[in-house]
Amino acid sequence: MKATRILYSKNLNQSKYDALKQQAKLLGHLRTQIWQKFGSISGVGIKDRAIRDLWLKEKRNFAPLSANAWKETLRDTMADITANREAAKSRPDGQSEGAHPIKKSKNAYTAY
Repeated sequence: MKATRILYSKNLNQSKYDALKQQAKLLGHLRTQIWQKFGSISGVGIKDRAIRDLWLKEKRNFAPLSANAWKETLRDTMADITANREAAKSRPDGQSEGAHPIKKSKNAYTAY
């Protein structure tokens, strides 16, 4: 289940608000990059830990993001990609693969 967190803060000054807004923007760009690179067939079977280890080995610069923020975004995005793939495998009508009812009409067979 996907959840959205809504946080509230009292007395949040403009500089803190701007910093949070910038972090959200950077994490959004990172999420887009992960979807573009690993959301297709090239990402099948790749785990978030392997990507994280590769990025650390390459000394990829995520500044000004904290390590926790980009790693959690990577983990969440890869989980979303996996869930998306699994959802694409299941049929919305609840039937298993190969069980396609066929109705005979006057002129042709129609698969549902």
